[in-house]
Amino acid sequence: MDCPRCGHDNIPGVDRCENCLEPFRDRDVPQAVDGLQRALMEDPVDSLYSHRPVIVSADTAVGDAVRLMKHNRAGSIVIVHNGVLDGIFTERDLLLNLIGTGKDLDQVQIKDVMTRNPETVGAADSVRFALNKMSVGGFRHIPVIRNGQVVGIVTAHGVIKLLAKTLSK
Repeated sequence: MDCPRCGHDNIPGVDRCENCLEPFRDRDVPQAVDGLQRALMEDPVDSLYSHRPVIVSADTAVGDAVRLMKHNRAGSIVIVHNGVLDGIFTERDLLLNLIGTGKDLDQVQIKDVMTRNPETVGAADSVRFALNKMSVGGFRHIPVIRNGQVVGIVTAHGVIKLLAKTLSK
């Protein structure tokens, strides 16, 4: 690799120029140009959500939680205990853990079927960081945390809206 600083011809794979010690470690990291690439790599996740998350306590009945989800047109609810995120309950949790079991949703507490200690992202984290977590974990909803508080939810729907908005420019 030719050093961009001094022009010295280095052997491939070195971390620094053998002549001037210029570091090479960031030379092959992709850099955002514009449009979709810039949005994914640089936009913070707080650009993906537009409403406050629906929050309940762990002793809420699943039936009440589902009614709140329907009323708020939300695919998930976050469970908070003493101001700290305790879990998340999603449409998928409902389908996989309750539908077809014959259990009365008004008799089951959300703490018994929620996903405990869910993955989170910070409000300043990049969209690409959230997408990576969603892809690796198979999640469609990830709580967004700022100063220890849940401030939003990154959703697959929000990502699609960002893509549509960015691609239409």
